[in-house]
Amino acid sequence: MSGHLTLTTDSGIATLTIDRPEKRNAMSLSMWTQLPQLISAVEADPKVKVLIIRGGDHFSAGADIGEFATVRGCAYAGRHYDDVVERAEIAIVTLSRPTIAAISGYCIGGGCELAAACDIRIGTPETIMAITPAKLGLVYNYRSTRALVRLVGPAWAKQMLFYRRPSLSRPSTAYRSAQRDCRHRRPRRPRERARNYH
Repeated sequence: MSGHLTLTTDSGIATLTIDRPEKRNAMSLSMWTQLPQLISAVEADPKVKVLIIRGGDHFSAGADIGEFATVRGCAYAGRHYDDVVERAEIAIVTLSRPTIAAISGYCIGGGCELAAACDIRIGTPETIMAITPAKLGLVYNYRSTRALVRLVGPAWAKQMLFYRRPSLSRPSTAYRSAQRDCRHRRPRRPRERARNYH
């Protein structure tokens, strides 16, 4: 246990759980700071084959803006905050094991950063995704913006960054950050699949 972040392992599967339900799993500066340490523990365990990052009812509502007046109160503090978040993101990206974001409920702002840093994202029909720093007069950092463009393409990245409003992450709406949807569908026969390409 590390604050509001819990790391458990079972049968080669490491699970990092964001556990701050009273804030819809909003990430505090302390939580961002702890992430690289927890990822290092996963890296150091030879029995771990995969890392799953998950929340509870919500994946993460993003950064804890309630502490911004303190932790981003000046230019220096803002740069320090961004550096801490970037180190957490890099720790996930550079982990030598596959990483899966199991996304439920809200996945907003910093939550999208965490999800985008993972190799695979799995959502539900109720997953709500948005990137909203523009509402606060903030700019999404370069690394995270580049990752978003790589995942969803320039047009959808612009819509997510400029539009700022949450959207259900249905694949049919092309909010494809959640690249898999765990709803059960009837498998289509090869001929049926082929018709859809004409």
